[in-house]
Amino acid sequence: ARAFAGGDLNARVETKAGENSKDEVSVLTITFNKMIEELVQKGAEKEGYLSNLEEKNKELNGLNSKLTGAKEEIEVAFEELQSQSEEIQSTSEELRLLNEDMERKNAEIVEANRTIKKDEDELKNARDKLRLIYDTIKDYVLLTDKELIVLEANKGFAESLRTTESYVIGKTLCHLFDIKDPADCPARSLMVSDDIADSDAICLDPSSNCPVKRSLRSGSPVSLEMNVGNRILEWHSYPLSEHALFPEMAVVYIRDITEQRMLMQRLIRSDKLSSIGELVSGVAHELNNPLTSIMGYSELLLMDNINEASKKKAETIHESSQRCKRIVENLLTFSRSQKPEKTYQDINRLIAGTFELKAYRLDVEDIETKLDLDETMPMIVADGHQLQQVFLNLLNNAQQAVQEKGGPGTITIRTGYRNNRVFITFADSGAGIPENIIPRIFDPFFTTKEVGKGTGLGLSISYGIIKEHGGDIQVMSKRGAGTSFLIELPVTTLAEKAVMTISGPDIEDIPPASAGLKALLLDDEPLILDFVKEVLLDSGYSVDAVSEGQKALEMLGKTDYDIIISDMKMPGMSGRQFYLEAKRLRPESAGRIIFISGDTASKETQDFLKDTGNQCIQKPFTIQKLKEVISKVLG
Repeated sequence: ARAFAGGDLNARVETKAGENSKDEVSVLTITFNKMIEELVQKGAEKEGYLSNLEEKNKELNGLNSKLTGAKEEIEVAFEELQSQSEEIQSTSEELRLLNEDMERKNAEIVEANRTIKKDEDELKNARDKLRLIYDTIKDYVLLTDKELIVLEANKGFAESLRTTESYVIGKTLCHLFDIKDPADCPARSLMVSDDIADSDAICLDPSSNCPVKRSLRSGSPVSLEMNVGNRILEWHSYPLSEHALFPEMAVVYIRDITEQRMLMQRLIRSDKLSSIGELVSGVAHELNNPLTSIMGYSELLLMDNINEASKKKAETIHESSQRCKRIVENLLTFSRSQKPEKTYQDINRLIAGTFELKAYRLDVEDIETKLDLDETMPMIVADGHQLQQVFLNLLNNAQQAVQEKGGPGTITIRTGYRNNRVFITFADSGAGIPENIIPRIFDPFFTTKEVGKGTGLGLSISYGIIKEHGGDIQVMSKRGAGTSFLIELPVTTLAEKAVMTISGPDIEDIPPASAGLKALLLDDEPLILDFVKEVLLDSGYSVDAVSEGQKALEMLGKTDYDIIISDMKMPGMSGRQFYLEAKRLRPESAGRIIFISGDTASKETQDFLKDTGNQCIQKPFTIQKLKEVISKVLG
């Protein structure tokens, strides 16, 4: 222990005891030796620690030196950092201000975007609305460039060509309107508006002075009318000159005024027909007076006991007067506007009456007409005037078709009856109708005739009349082989009864007048007055005949007449005025007045006869008709 305490680290207590020895000295010895070994080990470790500590100290000294240098650098960097921090703080403040300004700007942008979005929606709605209006315009609206190439087109234009807008765009106006040769352009010969001289003709040829090119050069609108095929088009070209001295585009507005012009022509024609109708009415009235005398006296001659030669002459006069009578009646039928009125009609009679209007003209033009009319046909309920208009239209078309083919031709009219329907056929040997045109012949204003030779209304009006009567009209045609129109009309169940009521009694069935019956005649036409007087005298009447209304009233005041016959139109006192005065003078005699007139189709006369209920005989009339009406009035 003293050796160890003196620093001898190798001092040990020798012992032979093992580690498992239990005696105290051995345990102490072993423990002492272990303690020295541990202390030696701890010393060695201490030396190692000290050596390491020294090394670490050296390192720390080096690091301290470095740290001192780094500290100085840090201090410098810190000073720089402080300076930079101040700059950053200044920049940060600027950024904050900029950020606040940006937020304001962003809010303004958001609001502007909202406004722009609203404006865009409004513009889109306006654009859609304008496009809808643009496409619903039935007229043509085009945007073209200076070379007349279509840039835009509305739906109406594309539909008129039966194509699409994509096909139209990129095509020239000449191509779309099928103007192949500039010399054929119809605009050359048309009158142009906007004070354009006739010598400065306008044509759709791109090399010429067309309306679009003129408007582009002048910078002002140009308008004109032109015929393209069967259509009359009104052109308006408006240059887009807002942003260019010499505009490169123009808006072209094209309006189809065919129907308008046709209506105008129809109105003019109707006005002319109205004037002609009034003229014909006056002429017919004047003709009816002598014609009545001719018919009447020829009948009286035939009733007399005359030789065969004179009788033949009288028959010729009578037949000719009957023909004149039918011609005058038909002229009145077609020259007046008749109010639609459906009554029982004999189709065969209507066809024959219509044919008589055209018979002479057809014969002169070497057109043979064959009438194959079924005599067993029943009567139908129809407007006779309207059906005659249909028949005349079909006859006119047949005549023109034969003329177009040239040379002699044939028109055949047939009637028939089956399954409670009547059938009427108008067939001609004319030029026929092209197959591609047949589906359109009943369209209003559609015509293949030259301008001024047809309005395109005849067949469409005929179609409407037949349909309104519950019937049907069809066409069958082959180019070069003629055309046939087939009309089908229904028959009412009461039509057969009309046959019994429409025909009057024969002359021999009229009982002779009793002797002593008195008749008063009033007419300003001496021939008619003498003719009627002679007929009544032969029937046993006592007759007073006067030519003035006032004289007739004086005689009526003195005598109670069984029958009174008065003309409707007379100078001084008319038949209507005579009726009113007679009714005031002798009320019971007013119902026994029979009127004779050449103007029973006028509305004024019809209204008067309807109000009074009196009988009226249409001039010219036969002895049979006169006796029928007298017999009816006398009961």
